[in-house]
Amino acid sequence: MSKATEEVIAIEKGFWIHSNDPQYFAEHLGDDGVTVIEPMGFIAKPMAVESAKQGEPFTDVELTDVIVREIAPDVVMLVYHGHGERDGGKPYQGGICSVYVKRAGRWQAVLSAHQPWKPKPEAKKATRRTAIARKAANTKAANAARRSAIAKRAAKARRAKQ
Repeated sequence: MSKATEEVIAIEKGFWIHSNDPQYFAEHLGDDGVTVIEPMGFIAKPMAVESAKQGEPFTDVELTDVIVREIAPDVVMLVYHGHGERDGGKPYQGGICSVYVKRAGRWQAVLSAHQPWKPKPEAKKATRRTAIARKAANTKAANAARRSAIAKRAAKARRAKQ
């Protein structure tokens, strides 16, 4: 993982964890930054900073299915499924795309778009390791079924010869 990728992911996760910290938003959002979250609509930096004053931080924040691409020099796109919970509140889950620009040596978010996302219950906490294990189990089951079918055909062929 590159240094830029690590920095951008850390900043993005910080927006979740520090959602009640206007200073965090002021530092990490570009002055021209816009966030799109429906039904709230388009949120420019001044509104985002002001909203953070009444925000509640998320806990148990997870960023999964992360894709990071440098789309131009000093411009990085971050795409992921995000999940976080607030005390006494419902969890938030979204498919999120954020674009960061490096200005004066610092990464700043200039665009973020959130799409509601509802993962399948069994996939919520799935990891690559569990996916590989599931595929291996399915392969073993398929191989066992093939061996069973071959054994049945062989038995049928023996009976037919008798």
